[in-house]
This record gives sequence, C-alpha cells and structure tokens, in this order.
Amino acid sequence: MSGPPTARPLPPGAASAAPVTPLAANAGPAPWPALTWPGTQVRRLQSAQGARYQVTVWLPPGDAPPGGFDALVVLDANALFGTFVEAVRRSSRRPDATGIAPAAVIGIAHEGDALFADSLRRRDYTAGPPANEAPPADGSAGGAADFLAFIADALMPQLCRELPLNPARQTLFGHSLAGHFVLQALAARPQAFRTWAAISPSIWWDEAGLRAALQAALAGERGGDLPQRRAAPEPGMAPPGGARRRGSGPGEAGERGGDLPQRRAAPEPGTAPPGGSGPGEAGERGGLDALPRVFLAVGEWEEAVPPWQRQHPGYEQLVARRAQRRMVASARELAADLARWLDASRVAFRLFPEEDHASILMVAVQRTLRFASM
Repeated sequence: MSGPPTARPLPPGAASAAPVTPLAANAGPAPWPALTWPGTQVRRLQSAQGARYQVTVWLPPGDAPPGGFDALVVLDANALFGTFVEAVRRSSRRPDATGIAPAAVIGIAHEGDALFADSLRRRDYTAGPPANEAPPADGSAGGAADFLAFIADALMPQLCRELPLNPARQTLFGHSLAGHFVLQALAARPQAFRTWAAISPSIWWDEAGLRAALQAALAGERGGDLPQRRAAPEPGMAPPGGARRRGSGPGEAGERGGDLPQRRAAPEPGTAPPGGSGPGEAGERGGLDALPRVFLAVGEWEEAVPPWQRQHPGYEQLVARRAQRRMVASARELAADLARWLDASRVAFRLFPEEDHASILMVAVQRTLRFASM
C-alpha cells in the first residue's frame, strides 16, 4: 500500500436520511439523492506493484461476537458486493432457519466502474498464460502471486487491526477465472483462509499445473501431517481454542505468495495432535479442523449449452469450446482429489441443476454463505 488509506464510514441510518418530499400532481421533478448503505466503507488502495483496487467493506449491525465477525472476501466486487451484502442481511436474520450466520463482506474490485475488468482479471487471477489456448493478445496474465500477497500480507492484516474481524474464520470467494485464482491461492497459501469457495472455476486455464500445485501443497495434510497452528492472536481476536475458533487464521505479513506453512510431525497413535482436545476421536477432530475447507460448485449446463442460448449465433463454436474446457468434469474430478488430499468432511462439491456459467452465481452465493457458517 502507498500510505495509509482513507476510510469514509457512513453514519448510522444514512440510507434513510433523505428528506421527505410530498408528491404533487403539478410539481416539477424532485431530486433523487443517491442511495447509500449503512455500515459500508469504501477505500481506494494500491498494491506494492502499483496495481489499484477499490475495497468496499460492510459490517453487520450490532456488536461483534467474541473473536469478531466472520469475514467473506469477495472478488469481482463491482458485480458481487451488493449481492453478498443483501444475501447476508436477509439470511442472517434467522440463522436457525437458514444456517447462515452474520458476517462482514469485504469486496475487492479493480479500479473503474466495469463489472468485470477482463484484462485486469487475467493479470491478477492467473499465474501465466493458458496452457492449451492462445495467450491474451494484450499479454495480461501472470500476476496471481502479487495479487495474493496484496490480499494476504497487506489488506487482510490491516483490516483485522482496524475492524472487529475474526482472523480464524475468513472465506475467499471467486467465480470463473476468479475461482481459478481461489484454487491457486489455496495451493500457495493453504492457511491464508479457513474456507475457499471456487464457483465455476476456470480449471482449464492450466489444469495440469493447478493440480500439481494443489497436490504438492495438500497431499499429506490428512492423517496427522497438519499445518502448524499460528501463535495466539492480538488482544480482541479469537483466543486459541475459543468457542468460535476452528482452525488457523489468515496469512500474516511476511508469508509471501508461494511459501507454504511448516508442517509438523504426526502424533503418536492414539494421542491428540497439538491443539487437539484429547486422545482418540476428539483429537483427530481437532486436527481435521485445522485443515482448509473447500466449496466447489458448477452449473449443469456449463459443459453444454442451455436451451435459452441455442438460438443465438455462434452456438456451434460455443458447444465446441465448452466440450474442450470440461468445466463440469474437471470440477468434479478435482473435488474428488481434494477430498482425498484433505478429508471428505472438508470438501463439498455441488452440481446445480438448470444453471449455466453466468446464472449459477445467485444460487452459489447462498450455498457459500451456509458452508462458510459451519
């Protein structure tokens, strides 16, 4: 970051503070003030490499629980920040009915007003050009390590210092190419987030490289060879072994993209791993809770073409491209591998019927919120 960012918190009730204007049949047009959301802050930040981002934060109303709010870090926030905030506001009113707990929403968007900044997405969400397709004409690819360092080493530690966020219960969410980035980040920094949500991930971009990186990082995590737990957090954060702590927190500054946490030796048979609650099954459960949790989802129509698209020009080319990219098969196969490398209880795969690559988002947001709340 270049210098301390400036926050602009909105006052409580700002969304309802517009003046009351009486309706009159013969009156001229009245002004319509811009709508704002209570509890939001917007900052424009710059990474160490000079990349610029707009970061928008929303906190649930009321006091934070012990340890702080769960946090959802949402990529492509120009398109998805409002969707997540509304989903959390609506669904967390009745956690007993929805399974969704209150959580802070942290949106990361590329600078500008575009919903999806294609060139910048390729720059930040990939580790290099696609393996089996032509590289982008503008050369925009390969900045994923820098982007991950911005999130894990700069942004999230600063937000955890300033806001009541629980460092042990944070989720990274990405869709499409951003979902591919989520999986790359999982391979590079498996302890940076507790939960990883990759929706319709573009595994095809470099499937062999992604699989090799994930296997190298995660295979062996199960069965006692667990990542090292972090030191006790600063005052105000979740205490080790606290009621809301399930695993370890996000990466702190100094843990650069690509460096993996140290592993520790497997415990003696029948004993609890360090941080576990006791011998036998309880200790094993404590060890599993230190592992990353992964939510993978894809739409039924992503390997074909949905009925509503079949009358549009270019149908045959779309069919061929989707058959080559194998969105459904690759996601299902990778989910099975992740369940072996981690544990079946840490991985969820969902194939959403009657959904396509674009339409899946509204369904996937709700399911991600529930998975992150567990």
